[in-house]
Amino acid sequence: MNKQISATEAAQILGVSVASLYSYVSRGLLSSVQHANTRSKRYDLDAVLHLAARRSDAKQGGHQVQSAVSWGLPLLETSISQIANGSLYYRGYDVKKLAQTSSLEQIACLLWDDQGRNYFTEDLSQVPLIKLPPIGKLSGIDSPVLQLMSVLPMLSAKADAEINTCGTKSGIDFDYAARLMRQMAALLLNVPFSTQAIHLQIATSWDCDFAQTDLIRSTLVLLADHELNASSFAVRCVASTGANLHLALCAGIAAVTGHRHGGGSALVEAFLNEAQSAEDFDSYIQEFFSTHEPTIAGFGHPLYPNGDPRADYLLERLEQLATDANNANNCTEAGTNFIPNSTTNTRLRAGLGYCRQTAQQLQLLPNMDCVLGLMKWAFLWPDYATSILFIIARSAAWIAHAQEQQTSGNLIRPRARYIGKYRDNREG
Repeated sequence: MNKQISATEAAQILGVSVASLYSYVSRGLLSSVQHANTRSKRYDLDAVLHLAARRSDAKQGGHQVQSAVSWGLPLLETSISQIANGSLYYRGYDVKKLAQTSSLEQIACLLWDDQGRNYFTEDLSQVPLIKLPPIGKLSGIDSPVLQLMSVLPMLSAKADAEINTCGTKSGIDFDYAARLMRQMAALLLNVPFSTQAIHLQIATSWDCDFAQTDLIRSTLVLLADHELNASSFAVRCVASTGANLHLALCAGIAAVTGHRHGGGSALVEAFLNEAQSAEDFDSYIQEFFSTHEPTIAGFGHPLYPNGDPRADYLLERLEQLATDANNANNCTEAGTNFIPNSTTNTRLRAGLGYCRQTAQQLQLLPNMDCVLGLMKWAFLWPDYATSILFIIARSAAWIAHAQEQQTSGNLIRPRARYIGKYRDNREG
C-alpha cells in the first residue's frame, strides 16, 4: 500500500507553503484523498516525491530536456543545420535553393567545414581501395543496410592507422570521409567503387531516366541533414566517446532501421499498394490510419505545422513532371524532363492523387516519408531504395555531426529523471 502523508509534510518536501500545495492540486499537478474520519487531506508520498523531482530539475533545464525529446527545444548547440520558421537551412542556406542545382558531394563539403574546399576530387588511381567480399555475398544477410553495418567494422579495422577517422580533438580527415562516403554508396548499391557523382551512380544502378536522375540528386540534398534527428543524435553520442567514425556511422544506420525513423516510406508504399484495390478509398484511408500514426506513415510533421518544405519541393516537381509527361504523350527524347515510360507515368499520377486525397481527409500535409514512398512506388525502384537514399544522403551529415561533437571535447551524458517507486528509507 502506498504511504500517505499530511499536507504539512507534503509542503515541506516540495519546499512550498500549504497554500501553494493546494494550488498544485487545483491545477491537476497533484491529487489528494480524504483522510478517514477527519476533514484533512492526505497525499501519496511517491506522487509528492515525483513532483519534487520535476520541480528540481526544471530549475536545471529538466523540462527543456524532456520537451526536446518530444520535438521541443534543441538539446545541443550546432552550426550545421537549423529548422526555423517552417524552413530547413544548412549553415544558413535554404535547403530548397540548394536542391535546385547542388550535388550531395557539394552539400557534404558545406556541412563538414563550410570552407569552400572540394574533398571529392581525388583520382581513382590514388585511392587505396580496401578489398572486401562483395556486399551481396555476405552470407545470411539479405538487407544491404544490415550488410553495410557488417562491413563498416571491417573498414574500420583495415583503415590506415595514420588516418584520423575519429578519436582525437583535431577532428576527422575529410579526404578520407569523402572516400568513405563513396565506398558506403558502392556497397549499398553493390557496384564497383567510383568517383562518379553519387546520384549518377544510383540512377545508373536503378536504370533511371533523366527526370528520375535529377529527382534523386535533389532528394539526396534534401535528405542530407535534419538537425538533431534520432540517427544524428545517436552518431553524436557515440562520437562523443571518442569512438571510431565507422562505428559512429553504424549507430546512425542502426537508428534508421527503426520503423519510427526510417520506416515511414515503407508504410506509404504499402498504403499505395492497397489503395489500388480499395473499393471505397475514403473508408480505406480511415481504416489504414486508425492503426498507423499519420506522422510516421507520411502525413504531418511536428516541426512543420505548415508543411514539410522538402516534401513541398519534390511534390511540386512531381506534379509538373506528371503533367508534362502526359501532355507530351510520353515523349522519349533523351535529356527531356518527361517520363518515357507509360507505366511509371500512370503510377505517378495515380499516387499523387491518392496522396492529395489522403492529405485532404486527414487535414495533414505530406511529409518527406510520403514523397520517398511515392517515388519508389511510382518509379518501381528496387527493394530498400528509400533506405539506401536516406543512408547515403544522411552519411554526409553524420560525418559533420561526428566532427562537431568530437572537436567540442564534450561527452554526451544527460541526467535521468527518476519516475520509479520511492522506498521509505529516510531516517526516522
